[in-house]
Amino acid sequence: MTIPRNRIATIALVAAHVALLNGVFAVGFSPESRENDERAKWHRGEATTWSAIRLYFSKNYDERLYYELANLTLGFSVSAERALDTGSRLLDKLAPFDPPRARLPYRDIPIEYPALALLAFIPPRLVTALWGGDFTDYQHILGLFLTAFTLGSIFFAYRTLRRLGLIGRRGPVPLLALSLLFHFGLGVISTHRFDPLVAFFVAAMLDALTAGRLKTAAILLALGVSTKIYPLFLAPLLVIPTLVDRRFADAARSGAVFSLALALVNLPPLLASPSGYVAMLSFQGERGVLMESTYGSILLVAHVLFGYDVTRTLTHGSWELVSSASSTLVSLSHIVLPAAIAAVYAAFARAILKNKEATARNILALDAALAIVAALLAFSKIFSPQFVLWLFPLAFLSTHHRKRRVVALITAAFLTQIYFPRAYPILYQTFNPALVTVLFLRNAAVGFLFFDALVGLWRSKARHA
Repeated sequence: MTIPRNRIATIALVAAHVALLNGVFAVGFSPESRENDERAKWHRGEATTWSAIRLYFSKNYDERLYYELANLTLGFSVSAERALDTGSRLLDKLAPFDPPRARLPYRDIPIEYPALALLAFIPPRLVTALWGGDFTDYQHILGLFLTAFTLGSIFFAYRTLRRLGLIGRRGPVPLLALSLLFHFGLGVISTHRFDPLVAFFVAAMLDALTAGRLKTAAILLALGVSTKIYPLFLAPLLVIPTLVDRRFADAARSGAVFSLALALVNLPPLLASPSGYVAMLSFQGERGVLMESTYGSILLVAHVLFGYDVTRTLTHGSWELVSSASSTLVSLSHIVLPAAIAAVYAAFARAILKNKEATARNILALDAALAIVAALLAFSKIFSPQFVLWLFPLAFLSTHHRKRRVVALITAAFLTQIYFPRAYPILYQTFNPALVTVLFLRNAAVGFLFFDALVGLWRSKARHA
């Protein structure tokens, strides 16, 4: 019996994902004290080449936050030193940490994430508790857990493209190969943040949407919003076609299913602690101009080229830029971002009016999803490195000019890894011109994805059933 080459290549690429995300990107040191010793040697120029490579790809602080949040929720013992080492404002208010007791998120633990984000933190901790595993074990289990969601996103992307007749004779091989290149480019944050979970829900939602399963898509969208807020802006993609076709009952049913699913997940924590849950929702709105946003990179370029006065301040766990133009840029973001998203909705509705054929409409929905998420990254005052994962696998699902959009996304991934995480201190401490240039180009690549997808929607040609 001969195994088809495509199947061998598919298995090999899946194994490569697991090896990359949980081998190369998880070769840190155990115990933590040894990692600290090796890091000190690195800074003194005494580390071996292999130690330097392991340190470069080692885990970083967000996993410490996830680990201690899971411990607090489950009532396990908490390390005050590790919790405070996260640099988060959220855990530094929780002393004393003993005696261990179960704490209720939002009421007893002030966290910045929606309710379903805990799905990424708690199960890996429960797994490691089976054998009394430590933080290093948790890192590996969390990596495997998030790798599974990454592969799930690829599965749904492949199924969507196959349904639309856009998969060639090589099957999922090109998609897996490009995904591997993207994650290699992005580096350690590929499985060191919980964003693969929400990307999974978005990919599954788009798969259901293109299959005509609106209720399923509405439920998956609610799960995505309950993990991170940004999928909420994709909701109009479910209702605009039904409104254009005057299928108001379908639109109402989709809205009702979405609202019910959203309420089932979020009402319990909201009722348990209204003030804590509202504080979570308002957390992002309190931020200023983040250094890595498009507005922040423009300020840094002005600083490098013209000596414009810019300083930094650490708030909400991130570096914000302070200048005479900061408040103006915050106000500008409140205008530009809604306008950009409204432009996508308008272009999508216009294209839907011209296209009655189901496949054409599904393709338009995929392009609109890419444009919306790219707008959220390019024009918001907030842009953290892991947000690049939101564009995965949307650029791969995009069908118009897919090659150049995939190139733009992979370029953004590689540019992100150049400055984060290892060169990040150099960027925020010195505003290094080379790193400022890298940051500006990364944001330009994301901006290109938005404009290219928007123009593609606007220029879409009519196709009738």
